[in-house]
Parts: sequence; C-alpha cells; structure tokens
Amino acid sequence: MNVRHAAALALVGWYLMVPPMDNCVGVIKEKPCADSPLATWSVQSKFSSEAACQENKRIGDEKARGYLMMLAARNRQSSSRASFGESTYMWYLTAKCIASDDPRLKEK
Repeated sequence: MNVRHAAALALVGWYLMVPPMDNCVGVIKEKPCADSPLATWSVQSKFSSEAACQENKRIGDEKARGYLMMLAARNRQSSSRASFGESTYMWYLTAKCIASDDPRLKEK
C-alpha cells in the first residue's frame, strides 16, 4: 500500500444514518422510509471507524427493541398509527453504518 492510498483510507469516516420519515411511497408517514435513496438519509452520528459505528448501532438496537417490547407488553398499540416513541425507535432500527466516501451519498 502506498502512502497516498493509506492517507485516503485514514480520511474515511463512518456515519450512522437514518432514513427520512416522510415522502414515502405507499408507506404510513409515521414509519421510516428505509427504501429511500441513501442520499436522502440523515447523519445521526459520526465515527472514526466502522467498528465504533456498528457497536453504537448494536447498543441502540438493543434499547429500541426493549422499548418496543415494553410497549407491546403494555398493549399501548390501540390504533394503526404509531406513537412518536414507536416511530422513533422503529426509525433507529432501520439505521445503517455507511462509509463517508460511499458514492450513494452523492446520488440525487
């Protein structure tokens, strides 16, 4: 590996990205638009390594699943619309770790 290539690799960061919550085709607006182009997603957090991003996502996923299980146990899903809390945690479960140089981030 030459010095230029090593420097380019060092500049790559990682984003924990979340999908938009609106402008979904055929999806309830309170649900995340996970099929939206990556360029429309938002950066939730920035990391210096993929491992740090994945660990943060894993911890967030555990918390989100626990919260959603608690809601189900309390039987608070009385309508087809998701509550703000449910939407937020479902949104987090759809998050992805993406390299900062991923070409899909530039697509419009």
